[in-house]
Amino acid sequence: MDQTPVPKSVAFDVTLDGESGDGLLRVKKRPPRLQALEPLNMPTLTSEQLAEKQRLADAKRERLKQKKIKASQKSSRRRQELLKAREFGMKQQLEQEKTTIEDSLKQAEIKREQRLIEIKEKQRIREERAKRARERAKQIQNPDDEVEVEKDEEFNAVSDDSWLDQGSAPGANKNQEGGLQGDLDEEDQIQKKVRQVRPTVSASTVDSFDGAFSRSGPRTHGIESGVYKDDLKDDDDFFGS
Repeated sequence: MDQTPVPKSVAFDVTLDGESGDGLLRVKKRPPRLQALEPLNMPTLTSEQLAEKQRLADAKRERLKQKKIKASQKSSRRRQELLKAREFGMKQQLEQEKTTIEDSLKQAEIKREQRLIEIKEKQRIREERAKRARERAKQIQNPDDEVEVEKDEEFNAVSDDSWLDQGSAPGANKNQEGGLQGDLDEEDQIQKKVRQVRPTVSASTVDSFDGAFSRSGPRTHGIESGVYKDDLKDDDDFFGS
């Protein structure tokens, strides 16, 4: 009976580091085992040295701090200058607007006062015109009303027959010349009344108006020329009564 042959051992070369080797697997030498380290021979520091070292560290820290503060102050100073410039500009603008508003208010107040003065003046003129119109209408409606006239002392200083002294010597005898003087005084009285009643007119109108009243009528002219002297002797019985 045949026996099954026993397989023989087989060897393989396996490379882990990518290097080819001869024979069996070559393994690198393992690192040495860690050993206990001896304490370093460091110089010991005294308290003075520690204080000096601390002082130097604090000085360095302070220098860095001051450097940062200066940088921040420089930037903040620029910012503050910009803010101050902006505030100054806004203040100037507000003052200018305030001045403009005050000027406009003053101008409006001046115009308002001028307008009130004009309105008062127009009202006064309107009232004066209305008053003159009422007086003129009253004079037209009542033309026979006598107008009070002040006595002219210079004009009536010599005249015996004053038109204001009507009650003095009503029964006195008058001759022909006295009657003529009385007519002339009556005519002057009428002229005075007319001057007081009529409104103010130009000089040429006054001259023509006075000339119309100063012209003697036909009978007066006859009296002055002596034509009607006989008639006056017969008819002038009023002053002789």
